[in-house]
Amino acid sequence: MIRTVERKLHTTKEIAVAWGRNERVVRRLQSTPGVYCERVIEGGRPILLFDPATIEQIWGPPVNPLPEPEPITDVILPSPTAIVHYTDAPYTAEPTPSALANRPLLPDLRRIDPEVRALWECIEQLRQQLAQARRGERTAIIEAFAKHESVSTKTVYAWLKMSARKFFKSHRADTGSMQIPTELVEATTSLWLHHPKASAWMIHRWLQIANPNILIYRHGNYERRFSVRGVRDIRKRLEANPITRAALMNEDERREFIRTWSGAVVATYPNELWQMDMTRCDTFVWGYARPTDTEPSAFRLRIHDCIDHYTGAIPALVFSREESRRPTTRLLILGLFPKPGGWNIYGKPTRIYHDNGSAYIAEATQRGLATLGIETSTSPAWVSHTRGKGAGLGYHPHLPGPERRDSTSR
Repeated sequence: MIRTVERKLHTTKEIAVAWGRNERVVRRLQSTPGVYCERVIEGGRPILLFDPATIEQIWGPPVNPLPEPEPITDVILPSPTAIVHYTDAPYTAEPTPSALANRPLLPDLRRIDPEVRALWECIEQLRQQLAQARRGERTAIIEAFAKHESVSTKTVYAWLKMSARKFFKSHRADTGSMQIPTELVEATTSLWLHHPKASAWMIHRWLQIANPNILIYRHGNYERRFSVRGVRDIRKRLEANPITRAALMNEDERREFIRTWSGAVVATYPNELWQMDMTRCDTFVWGYARPTDTEPSAFRLRIHDCIDHYTGAIPALVFSREESRRPTTRLLILGLFPKPGGWNIYGKPTRIYHDNGSAYIAEATQRGLATLGIETSTSPAWVSHTRGKGAGLGYHPHLPGPERRDSTSR
């Protein structure tokens, strides 16, 4: 037996106003069992219509009155125990002219990036190649295609499952761009630059206290709220730019970042910066390499040197059989005090730059330098182009020569 039920349907906005909820929360009800929902097309756009009588069983009575819509009749099957849940429009055997007019069209290929279109043609050729390939050859073909496009095999499998509409939609021109309003981005950026050590939650809280309305913005036809995750995304974008990334650092971090980024060491006056390093001589020496050796052998001496970066002069140079703290201490003493023979190159540097050698980072060495008021900077690993410029070994900053030289080449 078929019975006709008269339903009063309301739009998503009307339901949200009646119950004091967000429209996004109301749209989630279309997948809730027991809620009656219809999807209709008006003006070329899909609209959701809900039956408030079914929503009252979940949220209770509305807090605001609902407007009186025009009654809509629908034919449904009897359901004595539960309310029937509809999510799609009624089926029609033949499409009406209005339905054909509102049907979404395929993407206009003339407005798509030619590189994206060429990639889609390659994917279509890959589908044909996989259809003709044997079962054991498909994996190798996909791996070769992924290597050629510099992507993972997982991405290739995802491309093969995509339709033309979904693929071109995922490669839109504005993909990856910032969808947040400019004034909100500028306010968040200003807070990050003035308080680089603050947390993302604290930045979001300050924005909420200053102007709660700035956190709510519209994107397309939807209303969105700026979250803590958005604050973190803006921080990541600032760190990706070398200029703003340096602004978020303290003085020591900024100085080291500029050194590693530009590959150059900067000094503005003599004795501002000394570079201290150790290398081995290229000439072999016959003798006892260590005091504990019982028989002589051929070995290479170590060269411990300090180089003043601004002038290119060498305040101290020590040859030693061993690589330890003792020749390093002797090197510092020679560099700090005057030397006989007219070699008047000495003084107390403001900062000494060295690597992570055990002789340099030893507690006794660091304690002695701190007592003298000398700052130290330790170079990070795998950035040898920022140390050992070789100014005292054939290079002068005011004469033509190599821009930089690694310490291992001396």
